Amino acid sequence: MTDTSTTPYSQPYSPLFDSISDWILDQTLTNAELTDMVKGLGQRLVAGGIPVSRLAVGGMLLHPIIGALDVVWDAGTDWCGVRTRHANC
Repeated sequence: MTDTSTTPYSQPYSPLFDSISDWILDQTLTNAELTDMVKGLGQRLVAGGIPVSRLAVGGMLLHPIIGALDVVWDAGTDWCGVRTRHANC
């Protein structure tokens, strides 16, 4: 076994993040909805003891009408929704 404490790019082992990364990979292979993935990620982080109150994933789009897409999850209400912003034409 390699001593990872002296390796410059090693990360400590985390069962929580390993299980979340496995879950994300499974979700992408099943073409899950983005809202389901963001909501599931938030729920898993909170269940694992990470104090998350809101999670937002978003980005710009190459679309003639929709300029940006944001998916927001709120831990207090367990609500997840999509917000879009129009492109500046």
